Amino acid sequence: MSKSNRITRDGAISSLKRIFGDTTTDYISVEEMYVNAGRTGMSEEKNKQWRYNVLSNIRPYGLFKEKYGVKNHVRVIEGIRLTEEGKRALRAEPQSAPKPIVSVADREVSFSSVRADIKVLREKYPEFAITFDARLKEEDDE
Repeated sequence: MSKSNRITRDGAISSLKRIFGDTTTDYISVEEMYVNAGRTGMSEEKNKQWRYNVLSNIRPYGLFKEKYGVKNHVRVIEGIRLTEEGKRALRAEPQSAPKPIVSVADREVSFSSVRADIKVLREKYPEFAITFDARLKEEDDE
């Protein structure tokens, strides 16, 4: 994963908080991850893909270590344990919400530029579902 595609450390911590939920323990099983993330109704395959993607995004920050076991002679992940850095990050006092940035100084605004800005916002704030919708006005909308 290139550095430009990596989520921010704050985004990684936010994802980790979602995985651990309200628990105060330093270890969480795979099944508990799914429950805390609201994925209990998903298929096993979709959950594995989701878990792989989320943990791959968080891993570069060294916030957790995987715990493996063996099932049917195959090594499988059983859960994750917070590292000391992960414990500090997860238990830290919440910071204030990010201040909105509105600046278009001498820049042409287009649908393409807005789409690019939204992509940056999604990467910077993965805890938000950021959407963009545009439609032509109806005569009654004016």
